[in-house]
Amino acid sequence: MAKMKEEITTEQNGYEVPALIIAPDKPTLVTGNFEEIEKTLTKWAKKVSKMALTVDNLDEVQAIKKAAVAVRNQLDAKVEAAKKVLFNDPKKIFEARMKALFTLIAAVESETAAVLDKVEAERRDCINEVLDHYRVEFQKQYKLDEEHFAQVEYRKNYYNKGMEEKLRKDDLEQQFKDLKKKQDAYEANVRLIISSCKDEVRINVERYIRDLVTSDVATIIEEIQKEKERLTGIDTTQGTTTATATAVEAEEVTPEEVTPEEVTPEEVKTLVLGVPGTINWQTDFSGRTSTIKIQLIYPCDLGDSLKELFEGLKPFGIKIKQIKEKEVVF
Repeated sequence: MAKMKEEITTEQNGYEVPALIIAPDKPTLVTGNFEEIEKTLTKWAKKVSKMALTVDNLDEVQAIKKAAVAVRNQLDAKVEAAKKVLFNDPKKIFEARMKALFTLIAAVESETAAVLDKVEAERRDCINEVLDHYRVEFQKQYKLDEEHFAQVEYRKNYYNKGMEEKLRKDDLEQQFKDLKKKQDAYEANVRLIISSCKDEVRINVERYIRDLVTSDVATIIEEIQKEKERLTGIDTTQGTTTATATAVEAEEVTPEEVTPEEVTPEEVKTLVLGVPGTINWQTDFSGRTSTIKIQLIYPCDLGDSLKELFEGLKPFGIKIKQIKEKEVVF
């Protein structure tokens, strides 16, 4: 096979490398006693074709079959062995030669890459230093809170070699402006929620503020209004917004199981025990209950007062089950 025509090598900044040409001078030769085996098998085939192979000479038929299988298996083995020599070895030789070339060029690249990486790192450090200065100055001006200030980022295009310094500065400031608007809007929404809840102390304000993460303020205000209407309905039904424990008639607490269906939103009200308390009994999970076992030790003449206390807690979904009564000790 004739060699491929060499490609013209071009000069790259004074460094010339010949073009790689892969062109074997001649194809791989395969030698062996193929002709001898072919002649033997030809004679064998002619002899067998003239024989009368029937059930009457079954032994001879089986002997010929066995011999033919043995020859075929031998040829298969030779073919597999030849493939490994003829294909894998040339491939391994080629890969080894190419690996040596790649190793040499990698050594050249690594030497230059180390220097260029250092230069690039110094360039990025200089950009970061300038950006840090701008960020401090913009923070003094826009006064972002911690959460919004953490969202300021040095974008990937800030490190483009062709980007002008003014564009970096302007884009960074625009981030501060956008985040300031976002912060102001959030604070305004918080003030609106607080204002909407201020005339109803039973509403959990913090819960609605947390909802700003997943809902818009208009929807939240609508939910607050519905809750206020619900509470007003309770007050109208009961005739008062408070329940004084001393005014509740004592009732024996039965050991029946407390089920979620027994607690409804309409039963929720404020409990006042003698003096105004600071405990907020409002719940976001009406109907879902937990159980705790406690031991009460009290003066023996205050049993009725305790029953009144427990009755006052019932409207808030808090129920007591008496398990055992201890004897009075004097």
